Amino acid sequence: MRIAICDDEKSYIEKIKKDIKSFQTHENEFEFSEFESGEEFIAEFSNDKYDLLILDIEMKDLNGLQTAEFIRQLDKNVILIFMTSYDKFVYQGYEVNAFRYILKNQPEPIYLKQLSDTIQEYYRNKKYIKVVDNDIEKELLTVDILYIEVYSHQIVIHTFNKEYYQKGKLSD
Repeated sequence: MRIAICDDEKSYIEKIKKDIKSFQTHENEFEFSEFESGEEFIAEFSNDKYDLLILDIEMKDLNGLQTAEFIRQLDKNVILIFMTSYDKFVYQGYEVNAFRYILKNQPEPIYLKQLSDTIQEYYRNKKYIKVVDNDIEKELLTVDILYIEVYSHQIVIHTFNKEYYQKGKLSD
C-alpha cells in the first residue's frame, strides 16, 4: 500500500507512520512518502501514485482542503483522510469525498480504529477475481462487478462497462 502523509509537523508524520506500521503483516506492506506542505505534495503528485493520502488541514500557504480539491481533479480513487486538531472543517472535508476525518487529540483507541478501518477499506476495494478476456488473463476488481449469473455452465460477469463470459459453475 502506497501512503502519502502531508503534515507540516514532522513529529506528527513520524507518529502516523509508526501507528500505521503497527497494522503491517506479511500480507500487507506499507510504503511511505512524506511531505511537509501542500505545494510540495502537489509537485510530486501523479494520478494513481498513492493508495492512501493523509492530509493535515491547517498548513501554511496551501492548506489540506485546497490540496485535496486539486488532487480530486486528478485522482478520484485515492483514499483520502484528513487529520487535524480542529473539528470545524469536518463538513468541508467531505466535499472532497474524504473517507475519514480524524482528530489528532482524540482517544488513542478511537484513532487507531479509524486507521485500521481505512486500511481494511483499501484491501476491500482491491479484491479481485481472475477472468480470461480474448485469451488474456485479467484481474477484475470485485467492486467493479454489478452481478454474476450462470446459464448452461457459462458464467456471465456483469460490470459497469462490459460482460465477461467464462465456462464454469457459480461456485467457481
